Amino acid sequence: MSLKYKFLLPTLIIMMMGMGTISVFAHIKAKKALSNIIEDEIDNVTQTIANSMSTWLYNRRLDMGNWSQQGVYRKALLTSFLGVTARDFAATQLNRIKNDYGYYKDILLADAAGNIIATTWEGHPPRANVSQTRFFKKALKGRVYMSDQVIKDRADGGLVFIISAPVKDKGVVAGVLYAVFDVDTFAKTFINPIGIGQNGYAYIVTHDGHIVSNPDQTEIFGKDISEFRFGRQILAEGAGVIEYELSGNPIFASYKKLGEMDWTIVVCAFRSEIFAPVENLKTFNIIITLVAVIILSIVLFVIAESLSRPIGEMVSGLKLMGKGHLDFRLNIRLPDDEVGEIGLALNKMAENIELSEFKIKEQNRLLKKARDELELRVEERTADLAQAKEKYRSIFDNAVEGIFQITDQGLLINANPALATIFGYENVEQVLGKNIFSLLLLPAESRKALSDYFDAHDEVIGYETRLVQTDGTPFWCSIAARKIFNDEEPYICFEGFVVDITQRREIEIAQRERKAAEAANKAKSEFLANMSHEIRTPLNTLIGFSELIANEMTDSRYNAYTEAIKISGKSLLTLINDILDLSKIEAGRMELSYGPVSIDRLFNEIGHIFKGKIHEKNLKFIMHLEQEMPAYLELDESRIRQILLNLVGNAIKFTRKGHIRLAANTRPGETQGRFDLILLVSDTGPGIQPHHQDIIFDSFRQVGSHLNKQHGGAGLGLNICKRLVHAMNGIISVTSTPGQGSCFRVCFKDVAPSIEYGANNCPESSPDHSLLPRPGDFLDDLRVEEIVDPESLAHLLETEFLPRCHAFEDSLVISRVTEYAELLLATAEKHNLNLLIIFSRELLESAAVFDITRIKNNLDRLPGLMRDIIHRLKNGNNLYLLL
Repeated sequence: MSLKYKFLLPTLIIMMMGMGTISVFAHIKAKKALSNIIEDEIDNVTQTIANSMSTWLYNRRLDMGNWSQQGVYRKALLTSFLGVTARDFAATQLNRIKNDYGYYKDILLADAAGNIIATTWEGHPPRANVSQTRFFKKALKGRVYMSDQVIKDRADGGLVFIISAPVKDKGVVAGVLYAVFDVDTFAKTFINPIGIGQNGYAYIVTHDGHIVSNPDQTEIFGKDISEFRFGRQILAEGAGVIEYELSGNPIFASYKKLGEMDWTIVVCAFRSEIFAPVENLKTFNIIITLVAVIILSIVLFVIAESLSRPIGEMVSGLKLMGKGHLDFRLNIRLPDDEVGEIGLALNKMAENIELSEFKIKEQNRLLKKARDELELRVEERTADLAQAKEKYRSIFDNAVEGIFQITDQGLLINANPALATIFGYENVEQVLGKNIFSLLLLPAESRKALSDYFDAHDEVIGYETRLVQTDGTPFWCSIAARKIFNDEEPYICFEGFVVDITQRREIEIAQRERKAAEAANKAKSEFLANMSHEIRTPLNTLIGFSELIANEMTDSRYNAYTEAIKISGKSLLTLINDILDLSKIEAGRMELSYGPVSIDRLFNEIGHIFKGKIHEKNLKFIMHLEQEMPAYLELDESRIRQILLNLVGNAIKFTRKGHIRLAANTRPGETQGRFDLILLVSDTGPGIQPHHQDIIFDSFRQVGSHLNKQHGGAGLGLNICKRLVHAMNGIISVTSTPGQGSCFRVCFKDVAPSIEYGANNCPESSPDHSLLPRPGDFLDDLRVEEIVDPESLAHLLETEFLPRCHAFEDSLVISRVTEYAELLLATAEKHNLNLLIIFSRELLESAAVFDITRIKNNLDRLPGLMRDIIHRLKNGNNLYLLL
């Protein structure tokens, strides 16, 4: 073998070993450097996601706290008409929030009983009452609550979490506003945009170890992570980096617990993908080494130089990047081969890592700014709290009530001077640290009763008991106290106040019997006086004016209208009087007023009163009187009318189709010359079950709750009928077949014919009620007519529109306000009443948006505006035509 080959062969072997050693060393160093870089990158990504999630959750908590303080939700919780109206507006407000922000799945408002009253849910929510849920109970205690637990949505089966906030009215929790967030949407917002490698992923773990996000990872989704060793480490430590193997794949993971919730965010990457560039570099080095060996005899030094220089640059670059110098770039002239591609890949990786670090720094800057703003708010709030503490400390020290705090063992840990005075001590220091029961000086059984009462109740209000002062003087006091709870213990202490009510109790004992008697008489007197004055006076006025109008009218059609007004008003007034007489019936002071009564005319009146309802339900109304019945009978007309109104009204109310039959006949009575009058009211309604037929005449009893909800009523009408019938020596009964109808039978015994009218006298002919209008709204008879004469126009406004505007003082119905405003606008536009045109449009705008306050303000100033226009019209002043 020639010397050349002997030199080249060892040289090649030495160079192969050297190049191999260099390649292995570079591979190890590159792998270590890349591992550190990837570890930092994944950890930074995890920190960024966790901080962003915590900030987002914190902002949602603030949003819920702020929205729950808005007045619209407090109004919606009211039980008044205003509250019912405000609920629609509250639901609109909730839908606007949901649509504007996009990340709310649903927002709901519940009252203090847990009933849902406003929601963004389309249709009925899956749960109508949430009083037993954890988030409702937590918020009901007066603080914003964010649930750590993930629950399954009943509607679509998705996983959700909830933030709830109390809605307070004058410091008292009146309801709960809570928002539902979809876990999958929440995860997609922060987790899914983050990708580590081609197959890297991230997921959320709850405090109990369940994975609730990233359903694409079927190997882990929905499982309990505590079943794995790495999962138990993640749950125990809360933050860090871990390597583990899952389904044969080495995993590199970074994890961190969220600040606002007991959740952990885990970012994972496959180790094979992370170190793919280094593995590729190893392959390239082997190829290059083999090529160098083949051509080393010719260009040994050139190849060595061409290989060592770029590799050295890359190793140096990896070291610098491992130390945090992410702005490093390979600046040498790279050859167009595999080594050059590796260098370009390293430069690209350095650019990506530098860009990620820039984004992380920007996020940190924004988080720092938010933290500084929050600290400023905390400082301001702390100062406000210190000022409030000083203020309320003065109130505490100077209060006349004895205020206290005691532990669950009964030790007094805080008290004001008034408490020491009440118990007979000179100063607070004498009572602090003592057991509260040792201060009361009570017998053992009384002390145990008081202790058991406090243990059995979370809150005690107005608990009155008799205690003993330190000098032995007994006194009465009223105690109000509540338990103070926290998350670790059932309760930590009691707090409350004591009021000395000895003088009040002595006065109450002395005046109890006198006040009871006076209160009973006063209640009855006030009820009768108020009902008589407030209801009967307007009705008498209505009837009186209808009679005056009837006297002035010559048109038979309008006479029919006024006759209908008189009959209806008279019937209504009779009903009111009957209600007032109910107290007399119970007291045994019922007075009957007998006189001649025409059954025929009474039947006609009943038919006319219910004509509108009968026509509306498309029923037949049949009246039948036997031919032999006397024209007039001695009866109490108002009581007979009231009985028939109740029975016929019930028949119409419960009958959907068919007919109502009102009949009367007689039979010989027990006394010579008298009759038994039998009145029958039958219908083709649903009928009454046999076991219900005996109870329907009892007070406040009805047949089935579904009928009560559908048709209304208090269940008092038939009881009144029964009392009135018995008072007039009669009997009332019912026969019914379910599904076919019912028949009520009233029998008055020994009814005498009227002495004032002969038996052959015919009753007065009833007026023709065929022209009577069907009952409708109070504006049905108001129409816009063409009026040119200003005096006629003034008369129209004064007699038609002005009285009707007062109807809204006691009852405000939006649909009637709108109808009234439209008619007023039509009249104003037809006659160029520009002031009324402007007013009517404002009223329509207020009604369109349900602005109750503006509607009331406009209606309050309408009478004054109307009178001013009427005055100008009567005086010939045409300024009302101007803008």
